[in-house]
Amino acid sequence: EIMHIVKGPDFPTGGIVMGEKGIREAFETGRGKVIVRSKAVIESTRTIDQIVVSEIPYEVIKSNLVKKIDEIRLNRKVEGILDVRDESDRNGLRIVIDVKKGAPTDTILNYLYKNTELQISFNYNVIAIVNKTPVQLGLIQAIDAFLEHREDVVLKRSRYDLAVKQERAHILDGLMIAVSVMDEIIAIIRKSKDKKDSKINLIDRFHFSELQAEAIVNMRLYRLSNTDVKELQREDRQLKKEIKALEAILSKETVRNQKIIEELEEVNREFVVPRRSLIENEVQEIVIDEMAMIPSEQVMVCVTRDGYIKRVSIRSFNASSELFAGKKDNDIMVASGEINTKDKVLFFTDRGKYGYIPVHQIDEAKWKDLGSHISNYIRIDDNEKVIAAFGVHEFYKESHVIMASQAGSIKRSSLAAFEVSRPNRTMVCMKIGELDALESVQISGSEKDQIFLASSHGFGLQYSADQVPENGMKTKGVKGMNLSADDRIAAMLVAKEASQVFLVLKEGMIKRMHTSEIASASRPAKGSRLYKLVKSHPGIVSKLLNADRTYTFVDDEKVEFKPADISLMNAQSTYSAPFGKVEKMEWLADLPMIEQGTWPEKKEEFEQATLI
Repeated sequence: EIMHIVKGPDFPTGGIVMGEKGIREAFETGRGKVIVRSKAVIESTRTIDQIVVSEIPYEVIKSNLVKKIDEIRLNRKVEGILDVRDESDRNGLRIVIDVKKGAPTDTILNYLYKNTELQISFNYNVIAIVNKTPVQLGLIQAIDAFLEHREDVVLKRSRYDLAVKQERAHILDGLMIAVSVMDEIIAIIRKSKDKKDSKINLIDRFHFSELQAEAIVNMRLYRLSNTDVKELQREDRQLKKEIKALEAILSKETVRNQKIIEELEEVNREFVVPRRSLIENEVQEIVIDEMAMIPSEQVMVCVTRDGYIKRVSIRSFNASSELFAGKKDNDIMVASGEINTKDKVLFFTDRGKYGYIPVHQIDEAKWKDLGSHISNYIRIDDNEKVIAAFGVHEFYKESHVIMASQAGSIKRSSLAAFEVSRPNRTMVCMKIGELDALESVQISGSEKDQIFLASSHGFGLQYSADQVPENGMKTKGVKGMNLSADDRIAAMLVAKEASQVFLVLKEGMIKRMHTSEIASASRPAKGSRLYKLVKSHPGIVSKLLNADRTYTFVDDEKVEFKPADISLMNAQSTYSAPFGKVEKMEWLADLPMIEQGTWPEKKEEFEQATLI
């Protein structure tokens, strides 16, 4: 019932108070929390939109608030804010935030509510001294304590006023008697030696009290006029009336309560203060569509094995004459390609961990710049090396990530399992032993995709993706290939359709062969030889590539080769040697976008490959 009258707190600075639940809790117990939000409106002009703030929460320092909003603008945490100004004057508070025309103004305002003091939580903690003791009070208890205090004030004041008025009435009684016998009083005073003797003589003669005698000897002669006598009588009647009213207040509770009510109503009439704070029963949830705040733009992103990442504008990329992005001399480009600022870069490390970074958060750089280390965006161990990276628009559950370790383990996990609410560190995607390492990561869009594995000693194996069970993130996976003690998985290829493959050796030899030449068996198996073993030059496998595309690399000069440039051989033949050592070559990597339930290869005839 009281909450129909007392709606909630009313702050001197106004604002919007939200949350009936918090107000009710505070009124019931003396403790609670409410949300206080600034009053802001969105205005549009011909060239820009504006967020105009006219009231801010109580105790918020305006200059600090403006500074914080400007820091968000300068750090580009929100795209679209052009300027922020304090236009407050004698007419009131006014903070103006200029926003780019067409930008999501509502979303930007919500972001500012959440990340600045445009909205705060205000905590109740009502402590008052009651009976000389600090007590936490709810609203009803506070009103009771206040009314007890008011009653105490009225009682003490009435007692004091009554004593003063009774004393004055007593004096008036003496003065009125004195007027009637003034001639005799004057004679007594004239015969007395001094003032003290006059008072004693008057008391002896007329039985006046000390107070009455004092008043008589101090009375001036002009008070003896007929008019002043009537004034004394009038004052006496008024005093007796007031004394009667005060005695009623002291003796009767109903009269006392009525007096309290009258005084409170008088305060209410004299101090008329309109409510400043608006009350809203429900707390408006702050919904921030972060994607709506990010401008859609195609950019180039590059990721290296040592963990350097950069975002390059298409204009800067087109203006550069260099084919390959800048990196350290001994570093390797893992992925480089075009992606949208609303997408994410998903990367994997050799220690069986993964992480992802929103593209819009990556610092912009030039094509030949080194870029920033991934550790600037996400926590990563110093000894981790990046082995693969992909562009992700959404974490589709239909797509799967297939991972293979050097020791022969293989694992398949749904892409949806890789999404987390706070990607602030690298997380485990495959358990890897100390002597093992994650060798290859590929994307599968269907269980019918074919997995091709090649060991460093030249054994190959293929089987369908459905032979690899789907596992959670923190598992080791299953055995994918039988290996001899000193052999390791060196390459993996996952393809929807691949009639031919390139087999590349570390020494620079290469051969093209039909996929039918690779042993097809149930997992796990050792597989068959992919090339004839030459004991003097055994060769170590480096890459297994889809032979339906053109590849580009640089040795002493740029080299581009098509499938027809490499001889087609069977598994019993050796290999050709057109290249130098593969480790010395700089391959043109690609950043493929993961699409929903489909293999992410482009259909163009001359596409650049994802090389691990």
